[in-house]
Amino acid sequence: MTEVFQGIVSAPIATLFILAGMIFLLIAVLGNISGKIEPGSKGRLASGFFGMIFIVLGLAIHFAPGGIGDQDPAEKATIDQRALEEAHPLPDQNSPNEQRDEHSGLPTNFDGILATITRFDKVGQLLLLEIQLTNLSGEPVLFCIDLWNAKLIDEDTGDDWSPIQYGGRINCSVKQELSSQKQHLAWMQFKVKKPETKKFSLATSELPRPVTNLRLGEG
Repeated sequence: MTEVFQGIVSAPIATLFILAGMIFLLIAVLGNISGKIEPGSKGRLASGFFGMIFIVLGLAIHFAPGGIGDQDPAEKATIDQRALEEAHPLPDQNSPNEQRDEHSGLPTNFDGILATITRFDKVGQLLLLEIQLTNLSGEPVLFCIDLWNAKLIDEDTGDDWSPIQYGGRINCSVKQELSSQKQHLAWMQFKVKKPETKKFSLATSELPRPVTNLRLGEG
């Protein structure tokens, strides 16, 4: 009995109106019910009238666009929570500043040289990725950056792309010196469809491990 009562209380308003209307119509049609309800002729007419009114109201509430009668309480709570989150968004756990810190000072395969992803963004129809090498040692270091073998990888699907254009390449068969405290900037462009929602990794032979968690808007 308790479960039935809880079900009635939690039912949508439209359902309650329709249920009440059906009860009134039942009284109007049957008249006396087990000797406990004796509406009489006028009472039966009134029951029929109110029964129709309640059913019409219930159907109107149920089919009304945006009406609250057919909205599940759990759904309404979810919508209210979503509206609250949109009005007062939580801090982004992967804000651009945090991403830049994550992709700065990356170790390379050359002693004393660190790499930084200085830009990863969409330019026109292509993705532009800039990588800067900095020699933090106290002496010149031989280095190279063979961009043609780099791979941009979708971390969710595993799809990968090679650069279609690049600049700042240093051929590894003829390495060059990077003076102490000097920098070298290289860039690559990739053609990727709908990159806005993707998260990427960058794999290149100059880095001992892939750079992960790359999203558009860095730099």
